[in-house]
Amino acid sequence: MPRRQNTAAQRAREVQRETGAKYTTALREATEDTIRTGTFSLQELLAECATLPQWTGVHPEVDEEWAPKMFDSALLGGPVPYSAVLRLAGDLAVKGMSAEMWLESRAAFSSLVVVCGVHRFELLLTQSAWAYELCHVPGCGSLPLSARSIPYCGESEHLAERSEAELVRMARSWGSDRREDCSRTPAAVDPGYEGDQLLEAAVARGVYFEVADALLVSCYEERHMIEGHAPRPCWRWRSRTRWDREECA
Repeated sequence: MPRRQNTAAQRAREVQRETGAKYTTALREATEDTIRTGTFSLQELLAECATLPQWTGVHPEVDEEWAPKMFDSALLGGPVPYSAVLRLAGDLAVKGMSAEMWLESRAAFSSLVVVCGVHRFELLLTQSAWAYELCHVPGCGSLPLSARSIPYCGESEHLAERSEAELVRMARSWGSDRREDCSRTPAAVDPGYEGDQLLEAAVARGVYFEVADALLVSCYEERHMIEGHAPRPCWRWRSRTRWDREECA
């Protein structure tokens, strides 16, 4: 059973009846007052999803015919789409039913963010089956460059704040992904925009050569494969936001 039956949505309805306040405003304030610092498991969240009846309120953000089917979650601070929770469960399936998470924030009937380990997921409350991973930096609302390989956004300094070891690890992972994507045409491997962002972050950290080497080697798998493509490609700094691949002597 859910740990907390007195949900933010229930308290918001009580405030609305007592004061006449708008429901969405009351829900936002009730949620902000009770964001949990404790954790709950994926199993507990799925138990809510499987047992709680459909929420019958009026969605303030979406017309009735387009509104998703929702249940009033005690763990997520109010109504949430069944399908979004199931989508989140799919993303977390590899972690098992005991995976623990906590609610980072909720914006009334717009969206909410849950955290599981270092992973942050946003669930849209206006549509069905919308749950996707965000940049790992707490509070950031941007998407990562690659949820699997580069879990930080490239629109801020968040990637550049990573350590040398993290940047090298991400470069190797991204390069391996690119190599797999171009397995039939290995000479066409290109680190792409994501690789550009890694190299720009590496310059900011002063570890360009280490990251560039990791990226290049992982793209082509083995050094002798790189040497087999003559001349060897290299990267040169062109502007604040651009790296160009050239042929080096």
